[in-house]
Amino acid sequence: MNDVEVTMTRLNGKVKKMMTHSAAEIWEMLREQMVDALEGAAVSVEALRRKGEDISRIPARLRNRLLRIANGELSAKAFHVFGETYQARAIYQLPLAEQERLADGGMVDAYIFADGKVDKQLVDPCLMPVRTARKVFDVQRGRVRDEAEQRAWVEAERETSRALPTGGTLGPDRKRHMVCYYDEDGNKVAEWPVTEVAMVLGKAQ
Repeated sequence: MNDVEVTMTRLNGKVKKMMTHSAAEIWEMLREQMVDALEGAAVSVEALRRKGEDISRIPARLRNRLLRIANGELSAKAFHVFGETYQARAIYQLPLAEQERLADGGMVDAYIFADGKVDKQLVDPCLMPVRTARKVFDVQRGRVRDEAEQRAWVEAERETSRALPTGGTLGPDRKRHMVCYYDEDGNKVAEWPVTEVAMVLGKAQ
């Protein structure tokens, strides 16, 4: 057999051995393998940095995440679970123990305000649509909003929606990295961070 055939035979044998486990066991092993791989990569990147090596060839965002994992600021488990979702930007600023709790399926409080009533729900951050994540997570301060803050966010969004006239235009504010909405007279009536707009458009595709 040539090298490719040897490799395929070896991998096929490992697959057959893995299939003796239940699906649930395989999922758990996969999770552990992914987390171990992230931690291993983080240690390697940090070691290279300490040796004065140029690590700029690693994409900036990934490099930042791996260095934070190596320095105990970011849970590899959380990074594996949440990736680069909207809520991740807030979750990665939480204490390490809370990051891991959420990565293990922990819930957060999400409040629904309708008809003068408040309904508190426990929601899995992994399953949140972007709009809910924007309400629940304060990515600027890296925290979960409480009931009063979520109410304020909802009311502000409603006011903005009511304030938007028809016939306006969107335009960029490149210096501040914002997308602005202008009415027909050229007055700015609303603005959103570019990152939030990009994420919403991505979800809509």
